[in-house]
Amino acid sequence: MKKLLITLTLLPIFLFGQTATFRADSTHLWYEVGQVRSSYDQALEMEWIIRGQSIHFGSKPIEIIPESNRIDTVFYKQNKRAKWDTFLCVIKEPLSYRFVYNDCCDAFYVFGDGKGYLKGEVIFELTEKPTSKTYLGTLGESGILVRSLSSDTLKPVCRSPMNPNIYSVTFSEIKICKDSTGCREGTCLFVKDDAEPNYDFGFKTVSCKTSFLYMPLGTKPLELIFDPKTNKVLIK
Repeated sequence: MKKLLITLTLLPIFLFGQTATFRADSTHLWYEVGQVRSSYDQALEMEWIIRGQSIHFGSKPIEIIPESNRIDTVFYKQNKRAKWDTFLCVIKEPLSYRFVYNDCCDAFYVFGDGKGYLKGEVIFELTEKPTSKTYLGTLGESGILVRSLSSDTLKPVCRSPMNPNIYSVTFSEIKICKDSTGCREGTCLFVKDDAEPNYDFGFKTVSCKTSFLYMPLGTKPLELIFDPKTNKVLIK
């Protein structure tokens, strides 16, 4: 990540006496890995660290105090030989969250009790009207052109439900491709009021302003605000 600011206040809002609970749900793990011993043993090596507390399949749940104005970093390791991945998230509500093994991609799903499978959504905004430059925000396989001070909410419209709900989020200045010559980048572009997205939208990245992995923990969209004057990104 580069040129990424995190929203903070001088007096963070704490929900005293209320905590968010995180656990790695191993209830059906043996069946989710296909009852293969080697796969089961490898799944047991998955590890998550949130605010210095670690959980894995079979461990006790951990409790985190929600802070609505704080961006948290979740560290995740798929197995003992893997490198640590980092996800951004916002722990706003005192809910119970479950990490469930994903038998399709050898990864995991995030469920919020009472909310089910949590889908990521992002609102991309500009602090001022854009000039001649073109900006693209992406969420996983989906993208949206950001042309106003408050763009529409981008949802994972082109994502398979089998994929884990951890999303790559990017915001970039781009040039739209008029043909396929030398154009190797593409996204499934959401266009407001269109019945179907543009599945073949091609572009070239001029400058990537920010890129990170996002783990949704609620139903409210993540907000990403770009200031063209300072070339900085604010997320909240």
